[in-house]
Amino acid sequence: MRKAAAGVLLLLFASLIDSGAARAGDADKAWAALASGGHVIVVRHGNAPDGAKASDTIPIGIEGCVTQRNLDALGRKQSVALGDMIRAHNIVVDKVLTSAWCRTRETALLMKLGPVPEETPMWRRIGVRTANVEEAGAEIRELVSNWKGPGNLVIINHGSTMRTVFDIGHPPQSAEMIVLKPLPNAGVQVIGTIDPPK
Repeated sequence: MRKAAAGVLLLLFASLIDSGAARAGDADKAWAALASGGHVIVVRHGNAPDGAKASDTIPIGIEGCVTQRNLDALGRKQSVALGDMIRAHNIVVDKVLTSAWCRTRETALLMKLGPVPEETPMWRRIGVRTANVEEAGAEIRELVSNWKGPGNLVIINHGSTMRTVFDIGHPPQSAEMIVLKPLPNAGVQVIGTIDPPK
């Protein structure tokens, strides 16, 4: 019995090592792809815990941040660190886009990768749990598919959108980055994921 239990523990330990090595290799592939330009980074906003006033009510806008889930101290720290990570790898960013929600815009502003334009109608719908999600998903996939570079596009968005629109295989953590390669005909290839900054 003890031998069997020890065997199970060894297998679990080995799988953890393999998983960690795979994730590290995944991140290396992702950084290498970004260094070549012409890719898209989809980032889940920094940590934004639920709160008493965090109802994400509509209409939304920068002036309505008090009604939304917003970044906490950890989320702001993560956002600054994300920008530092991208600069440390000498990644060229040509454009930054966000959803309309304050937590995505604040994440983008703290990353300091370039101007953060006002949202378009498409971005207003992204992240809202409505019947428009499929339509918005098609639009965002087309946007990613048409990205040519020469630098990279950064999109700060939401975990629900990232799971729905891109097949990344796991619920993204706050401040996690997904690196995508644009493909023709609204196609997208997931190159790899980069874990949130420590």
